[in-house]
Formats: sequence, structure tokens, C-alpha cells
Amino acid sequence: MPATGFYEWRKEASGKIPFYIHLKDNSMFAFAGLHERWISEEGETVRSFTIVTSPPNSLAATLHNRMPAILDSEGEDMWLKEGQLSDTELERILKPVAGSRMEMHEVSTGINKAGNDSPELIEPVLRAHPVQ
Repeated sequence: MPATGFYEWRKEASGKIPFYIHLKDNSMFAFAGLHERWISEEGETVRSFTIVTSPPNSLAATLHNRMPAILDSEGEDMWLKEGQLSDTELERILKPVAGSRMEMHEVSTGINKAGNDSPELIEPVLRAHPVQ
């Protein structure tokens, strides 16, 4: 799944504060994902998709106990090849990207509404009193 970043929330007394986490160079990357197509009991085709998670890196760990598994270019090739990956291959490609390669900033709570979809949702929120 191609992406440029992901959202995570920090729980505060005032509610959940959303953050956008991305590579420092703002480049695209790929999440490890799984898709499936199957037939329900009603005979309907069901398509599903999930993003694989990994333990968090040092940056994401300040917000949550997991993060999306981000693949490097070699990992992308391995993930997409036919056949089953070995445990050793999976361990190598599903380890968290270094926290030092990423950065995060607070974003608008507008991201909390599923119908909202605009580039402004990844822009930093400037606060008079930053969240600690």
C-alpha cells in the first residue's frame, strides 16, 4: 500500500490529539498489506484489506504500542514475490523503520471525521500552548 505517512493519536485529558507521522524527506513508501476476496454465505463477493503492523519505532512509541509495517525497496520486492516468506525474511522486512528517519506533528482534529479528505489534514496545527 503506497503512502506518505500515517496518523496516530495521543490520549490527553481533553481527548485524543491526532499526529501525522512521515519520513523526514517526505518520500513515498509502502506499508505491508494483505488483501483477500471471498464469497459470503449470501453469495456476495467480499473484498477485504488490512495493513500489517509491527512494534513501534522510538518515535511512534511515544504515541502507541504498534505502527504500520513500512517496507524498504528490498522488502517491497520480497513482500510481493510469489510464495510464502520464511520467518527469517518476515522478521527482516517487518521490523520498524528507524525512528530517526521519521518525524511527526500535530494535525487538525478534522481527521477524526471519516468524510473529511483533503491535503490540509496533514498540515501542522500551531498552538499557543503546545500539547506536552
